[in-house]
Amino acid sequence: MDNEKAPFNVFLLNGSHALLGPGDEEPGTSPGWTVRRYTEGKRLLLSKRQCVTTAAVPYRIQFIVLAFYECGEDIKPEENIWHLMYNGRTLEDADALKNAGPLERAKLAQAIEEFLDCAVTTNDDPEQLRGPQLFEDGDWIYTCEQKGDFAKFEGKETVLYRDELVYEGSFKGKLNT
Repeated sequence: MDNEKAPFNVFLLNGSHALLGPGDEEPGTSPGWTVRRYTEGKRLLLSKRQCVTTAAVPYRIQFIVLAFYECGEDIKPEENIWHLMYNGRTLEDADALKNAGPLERAKLAQAIEEFLDCAVTTNDDPEQLRGPQLFEDGDWIYTCEQKGDFAKFEGKETVLYRDELVYEGSFKGKLNT
């Protein structure tokens, strides 16, 4: 691993784990968005998140933007150094969701979110910018395919429950130089 990017990658890994765990959220500047911050010295990782759930099916769409700043007190959105954009969704037509009653669907949607957070936070490879390539726990399987490195990357992730695809997400990002 290149020594120059190792500290930056480790900061991103630590920050993304911290931002997925419990913590303080503040309202974002747009309705429905929340913001969380992770700092180390003058480094700041800002997470903006929006989750949308419909009433009929626990169909969840997540939009997450991580932006990295090397700064003092002022943060200007146009001056971020690095960013990651992510969106993912529960697959409403998956048999596990479609064939369950409303309560079971809600519980499964919650379980998908919890497993996804668990899988992503088990990643200890600073070169993987979202989650590990593979994580398994009982009936659950998480996969993450990534192309590129922190300078420019894209990828996709999936969650399988009892061998059925129930969640998929995609991400991309780059250095803003």
